[in-house]
Amino acid sequence: YKNFISSCTLISGEGGVGSIREVNLVSGFPGKRSIERLDILDDDMHVSVFSVVDGDHSFSNFKSIMTLHEDK
Repeated sequence: YKNFISSCTLISGEGGVGSIREVNLVSGFPGKRSIERLDILDDDMHVSVFSVVDGDHSFSNFKSIMTLHEDK
């Protein structure tokens, strides 16, 4: 979904909370991959939360909270 992601692969779980994904980054980004865990997935509130659990970059202890809102 962003220009710095080349691919994303589910490596553990079935896509729900607790699942682990490997995100491969395009060249030029400081790092080549990020391992992330899905912490929260709330379809009703349109919220997802991922934590970085490993990778070859400096985003240790990083958490991403994404929300989706209708454009009015």
